[in-house]
Amino acid sequence: MLQILACWLVFVALLGGLGLPLTASLPLEADERINLGAVAGCLVVYLAAWTVYWCNLPADVFWVLPAAAGVTCVLCRRPLRALVRDAAARRMLVLWLILTAWCLGLLALIRSYSGGEWVGDWLEHYDRTRFFLEHRPLDTLFLPQQYPLPARPPLANLVSGAFMALTGTGFAQFQVFSTLLASLAFFPAVLLARRFARGTDPAAAVLVLLMLSPLFVQNVTYAWTKLPAAFFTLSGLFFFLRAGRDPAGISLRCAAMCLAAALLTHYATAPYFIILGVAWLVRSRSEWSRVGFWWQMACLGIIGSVLLGTWFGWSIFHYGLGPTLLTNTAVTGSKGLPLAELFTQRGVNIFNTLVPHPLRPAELAAVQQADPLGWWRDYFFNIYQTNLPLAFGSGGLVVLAVLGWRQRHHIAVFWWWFIPAAVLLSMAAVSGPDRWGVTHIGLQPIVILGFAWLAANLPALGRGLRGWLAVGLTVDFCLGVAGHFWLQHLEFPADVFIKQRGQELLLLHGYATWNNFLAKCVRHLTFVGDSGLPAPLVCGLLAVLLGLALWSAFRPISKVPLKTL
Repeated sequence: MLQILACWLVFVALLGGLGLPLTASLPLEADERINLGAVAGCLVVYLAAWTVYWCNLPADVFWVLPAAAGVTCVLCRRPLRALVRDAAARRMLVLWLILTAWCLGLLALIRSYSGGEWVGDWLEHYDRTRFFLEHRPLDTLFLPQQYPLPARPPLANLVSGAFMALTGTGFAQFQVFSTLLASLAFFPAVLLARRFARGTDPAAAVLVLLMLSPLFVQNVTYAWTKLPAAFFTLSGLFFFLRAGRDPAGISLRCAAMCLAAALLTHYATAPYFIILGVAWLVRSRSEWSRVGFWWQMACLGIIGSVLLGTWFGWSIFHYGLGPTLLTNTAVTGSKGLPLAELFTQRGVNIFNTLVPHPLRPAELAAVQQADPLGWWRDYFFNIYQTNLPLAFGSGGLVVLAVLGWRQRHHIAVFWWWFIPAAVLLSMAAVSGPDRWGVTHIGLQPIVILGFAWLAANLPALGRGLRGWLAVGLTVDFCLGVAGHFWLQHLEFPADVFIKQRGQELLLLHGYATWNNFLAKCVRHLTFVGDSGLPAPLVCGLLAVLLGLALWSAFRPISKVPLKTL
């Protein structure tokens, strides 16, 4: 418990102390400055970690970061004090604290990862983080002996590594910082919901929807970079939308910074980067004849190029242009295939992502196991994680469909083409056919965007639809959260692989559980769930947190008209 608390304090102190002073005086709303401060804090830590790695400096240099955070907070204490005094910003921060406590509580239940066919990614990202901390050789391969360093961008790994240099380099610390980074997606979700809402504040409703979402909680506790990438992507989307009422151009520069950070976190965010860039050019076509417009575009290009150049420039210098651009996982699965096969792969992914596997032939043998609870967990895991419609949950899908039908004549034109374009390009960017679907790879921003719209319209749903949503959330929690974390809490004997290489574990709980636990044992890793916290105590704390979230969400509901998207 003390270790988790120490990691949380370091995370808040560094991101807040380094990021908020940079944004506290900007002409933005207070809650917008907090979101942007989190982005800025991540980028400052990222650049500092890169500098330490580039210059081959010892890890002790990272202690400059908390010192710098303390100094900047003292120098900027007045705007920071005004920022915290704002009611909307303070409410968002308090709700984020509840979310982080919920996520860390769930993390404390995990003794070994399992679910679907998710194997090894958590270990790869841990090794990538240790790569930068320990200055390992450039020819190091990951997962295992499969991917070179340029296969994935480094922002989340470098940021987590900087925090770990101050608290410890064990896997438990890496889990905590990965979860805290992923939880930042709450901030842009609240900003988007507030943009859509009219009347009551939807922030608490966003909190409840994320806490009970199988897609969100499974990703926020799995140590990889997809949700941190969604945080930067949604932040970029919000500031892009805000740019229409910002003649000074600050919002557009913020959007460019956020989207560049997203691409530095996961290559699956490239479709959003492209779509919003094209959208801005089309929206501003009446200004193309103005010199000032092209100066503005040059400024945006410089922001993006400087940030992206820190990684791509270094990688091209050390690895070459080909390995840098062609070894990422969005390309390797398509290399050398004929055009017809490429279209076939994309078609399979689109079909599998949009049609849940209960409605089509599925290779259920891939999750075969003797444990019936584990089999059903994987059955629903592969629905919530990989299928786009049901990623919104059984209740959320129906309510969103009703809202969409009611508002079909009032939804802004932007959303009619942005969402289909983002969905199609994100699915097309995934190389290789996926037997279940690819929602978890690049479509998490779309799912969280849907939750934000749903939360904004929650007060106007009426008793019947709210009841349906409540029942759906309960079902989703039972099928996609409670059972999932119960199975990840199972304790296996450390010598399970001595006899027949763990064949009993493989047959009983399936390949993913067997493989992930094998990796944990071989590497002698300690998870947060191994800390000895009693499960009944953790579950009791989680129940209190859920009660607080529900009380905050439903107490202020009042009848207000629907807000159009």
